[in-house]
Amino acid sequence: MKRTLFINEDDSHFTSYHPRADMTREGIERLADFYCDNTQVAGVLFCVNYQKALYKSAVWEYLCDGYDPGGPDDQLFLRHVDLSTGGHGRHMLDNMLALDRQGLDRYQLWIDRCRRYGVEGWLTLRMNDCHGLQEYRQTIEQQTGAYHGWALMFPSQQWKAHPEWRRATYREERSLEGAFDFGLAEVRRHHLKLVAEALEKWDLDGIELDWLRWGMHFRPGCESECRVLLTGFMEAVRALVREAEHRLGHPVKLGVRIPAEIEVCEALGYDPLVWATEKLADQVTLSSFGGMSLGCAPIALWRRVLGDDVRLLAHCCGVQAPYTALGLTGLFEHDDLLRGEAAALLNRGVDGLYFFNKCYEESSRPAEFKQLLQTLGAAETLRDQPRAHLPGHGVAAPGVPARGQLPVPLTNPSVGYDYARLESSITLRLDTGFVPALDAGVMLYLGFSETIELAEHSELRINGRVLARVADTSGAVLRNNQIERCLAPLAQAIPFLLAYRVPPEFLHPAENVVELSGFTGAAELRWAELGVRAIADRER
Repeated sequence: MKRTLFINEDDSHFTSYHPRADMTREGIERLADFYCDNTQVAGVLFCVNYQKALYKSAVWEYLCDGYDPGGPDDQLFLRHVDLSTGGHGRHMLDNMLALDRQGLDRYQLWIDRCRRYGVEGWLTLRMNDCHGLQEYRQTIEQQTGAYHGWALMFPSQQWKAHPEWRRATYREERSLEGAFDFGLAEVRRHHLKLVAEALEKWDLDGIELDWLRWGMHFRPGCESECRVLLTGFMEAVRALVREAEHRLGHPVKLGVRIPAEIEVCEALGYDPLVWATEKLADQVTLSSFGGMSLGCAPIALWRRVLGDDVRLLAHCCGVQAPYTALGLTGLFEHDDLLRGEAAALLNRGVDGLYFFNKCYEESSRPAEFKQLLQTLGAAETLRDQPRAHLPGHGVAAPGVPARGQLPVPLTNPSVGYDYARLESSITLRLDTGFVPALDAGVMLYLGFSETIELAEHSELRINGRVLARVADTSGAVLRNNQIERCLAPLAQAIPFLLAYRVPPEFLHPAENVVELSGFTGAAELRWAELGVRAIADRER
């Protein structure tokens, strides 16, 4: 079975969502077996830190420092922790300490177990994790409100003791404002210590610097002048990797997780062009901060920038918002969308697909997740699976215009010189990956902000060919969102749906152009979905 999938195993998943009975050597190895046995998984990246280390570190604060496992629920460490939030309360801490008492190094056990299957075992380091920072500043420092959540376990003593190390101390819209400022040498030294310890402590196949946890590393306005500092940090890590290779006697890859748009990378202070030229990364994962669908990631451009020697991965998740204005209430998730994104990215030529936060499905729906790990990594195994494709939108940095094809008003407010909307017609681009089989059932669904009446001259085309409207809209994944709390907001925002049958021979591999002509009125186009079903699904 071809192996092209890479999984980021957020360590709190294992200690939070697995029972105490799994805190054994056998329980540790079973997790690696799940990912690696009879799947398309090529590598697993095990996370070792938040703002604190998730193991007994000699250079960073340990998450369990200050916690008394025999103490009461109102002890100082737990005073602001919501113990009702499942595994993120005492259960996570007690499981970590249970592993410590047995002397079990779960990271090395995981890496070694992965190797038995020919799967790479990596460590991934979050370079600027911000869990709980906003809540800590408001609840503890300023006492402007009450917050009783698990995230207050994560701010470190180092961060608390050095408010001058924070990137934007004058505002607190998000925890991102309290992130460490990598423009300061002290901050870079602090994080380099953890990287050095990981490379000295474990026999690993690769180490990833996760620059998108959480993505902002410099004071606002200082990103361009500080870009050279981050490149210098990368050079220092590359030197540490070479030392580890010499000690271990085998190659150790260096990877980064960064935004999928080059201009966004540069606006945030990353310099992937220099990193590629100086060979400072062996693996580049294109991703997004919130784990959203990449959609329109410029894979061909990245391939030219990075060359053929760098492994190019793309984050694949099946989570998206129809358009950014809907925010968290409009998040959409569906396995058909995940398969559609996988098909599109593989067809564009990525070397593999990367999953972030999907590890929790090993606990919540193991059978379905296992099946996905057996089919998502190759066109041959995806071809007969149902999939759906939505318009892509990029992830922007502060001050960089957000990309998105939707929403679009049916009536053009002005006629200008922008190719995107020359006159009143609307054009969308949908990436379908490889062309479906000729016996597949393919449908195009369009969602609107209100009911519209179609005039006789209204026309819908795909790649220049007219489509016929059908009455049945029940197959749209829009009406089958797997995020239950978002169903009602989506139904309110997109109440009216049209369906059109698409002959598979009308489609091109990769990009397909959809044109709406004669659609007028006060409504907005808010949803576009190309659904592909296997013949058996179509006949049911």
